Amino acid sequence: MGLFDAGMGAVLSSIFSTVAKAGGQIAAGESNVVAAQRNQQAAQFQSAQLRQNAGQEVAAGQIAGENQDLNTDYVVSRALALAAASGGGASDPTIVNNIAKIRGEGRYRADVARYEGESKSRQMRTQADAYDFQGQNTVDDAKAAKKSSYMSSFATTLAGVAGTNTMAKKYGVSLDSFF
Repeated sequence: MGLFDAGMGAVLSSIFSTVAKAGGQIAAGESNVVAAQRNQQAAQFQSAQLRQNAGQEVAAGQIAGENQDLNTDYVVSRALALAAASGGGASDPTIVNNIAKIRGEGRYRADVARYEGESKSRQMRTQADAYDFQGQNTVDDAKAAKKSSYMSSFATTLAGVAGTNTMAKKYGVSLDSFF
């Protein structure tokens, strides 16, 4: 095996190595984007679930408020029945004041139940927005890294060509047939 044959083998090896390295950099960039898109899909799924749960929290708060309103009506009705059964009038000032207090407390509790449902819903929607934002940022970062991998691949190719050219001159191999 002559010097030319050894030189040609080294030059070809350098070319293939450069191409493989550049291809690997491009593949890594593509792979990062695919992984980021999958992460975004997972984040979108979580976001959709949270938004659905947020709607259910509002409904649960409304139902709890309505139940409290019904309980208040029952308590008021019972208070009126007891007042009438005791021989006192339902229009007695003490009875009227007590019923007003019961209604006020009942209204307060119903409003608190509705507010809690709305509050939990807001928290879930905010968390859903954060998942959406996180998913989009992941994809944007991966796309930026992909561009960087293309630039690295280009730089690797240029460095490989320069190194291969130097090696070819050293061994007296002409690269005219390759380029």
